[in-house]
Amino acid sequence: MKKLISLCIVFLGITVQAQDVQWLKAYELAVNYEGWSDWEPVNIDIKIDFDKDLIVIFSKEIQIYEILSDLPSLKDDTGKNIRFRVIDQDKDIGVLTFRVQNDGTKQIYLEFNDIGWVYNVK
Repeated sequence: MKKLISLCIVFLGITVQAQDVQWLKAYELAVNYEGWSDWEPVNIDIKIDFDKDLIVIFSKEIQIYEILSDLPSLKDDTGKNIRFRVIDQDKDIGVLTFRVQNDGTKQIYLEFNDIGWVYNVK
């Protein structure tokens, strides 16, 4: 799994250093609950731990996602996606997507049964 996450980070164009933890910064958030919200500015750290196959989002309520498996990658006219099945700290299973749009915008999507959200990251 560590190899998959490394490939994902390289795919996103983020420099991977010779360390087992990578940090990203989320600067915008939108929520999808019966339709997408407007973008909201945020300042949230995201930690990707290659050794533990964990992604931790340090939002108001800390979100912890363990990667269970990879899903087929997708490419369309607007960008590329690398997707994973994840489980959170409450044992809910969802999909986490690393996305790079053609304009260079990098995003992390989290989707569960009835809600989803997306972070613009750098």
